[in-house]
Amino acid sequence: MPRTKTVHPDKTSAIHSDKEKQTEEISSVATFEENMLRIEAIADSLDSGDVPLADMIHLYEEGMKLITDSRTMLHTAELRITHLQTQSRTRAE
Repeated sequence: MPRTKTVHPDKTSAIHSDKEKQTEEISSVATFEENMLRIEAIADSLDSGDVPLADMIHLYEEGMKLITDSRTMLHTAELRITHLQTQSRTRAE
């Protein structure tokens, strides 16, 4: 008689939740890259000296926010890697 696998609703929603998190994390990578490109563009504008002071302040604020967001993304990625390494070690034992 073939074995059937019973999937409980709680486990199914947890599986979908994990997939959604992975999709969000993959999207974060593109956002991080976009942030880096924008930060570089802001730095180039500020370095050029061709931007009025009011615009320079606005660009600086935007750049600082992007840097803060990017650091948060990096920290989240580091935590995820640490978690995966811990899981891997636990499975190996």
